[in-house]
Amino acid sequence: MFINYEEKELNYLFKSDPVYIYEKETGMFIYSFSDINGIKITINVSIYEKEIILLLSQKEKIILENKLKNVESLLLEKDHLRIHQNDTAQDIIIYFTPNILVNYIDN
Repeated sequence: MFINYEEKELNYLFKSDPVYIYEKETGMFIYSFSDINGIKITINVSIYEKEIILLLSQKEKIILENKLKNVESLLLEKDHLRIHQNDTAQDIIIYFTPNILVNYIDN
C-alpha cells in the first residue's frame, strides 16, 4: 500500500509544487512553507514506504523533528492538513495561517 493524498491539495496548502527526489515515480518528495514569522515547516514524504519526516524550524534552527511511520493519509480539512497514522491514537494537524501550528490530537 501507499500514503493516500491529493497532490493538488498539498500544492494549495504549501503554496508550491513539491520538490521530487530523483523522479516523480519514486514516490519521494518534499514540501515546505514559511509563515510571516520565519517559521518553516518541511515534510519529506516517502509514499511507498509510508513514512514522513516532519521538520519545524526557524532561522535554520530545528524546533521539532518527527519521523512518522505507517502513515495512512494526508488530508486537507478546511485550512489545515491532517496526517493520519495506522498505529497511533493521535493524528497530527498542521495549520498554515495565520501562523504555522502543529497540533497532536486524539482520534
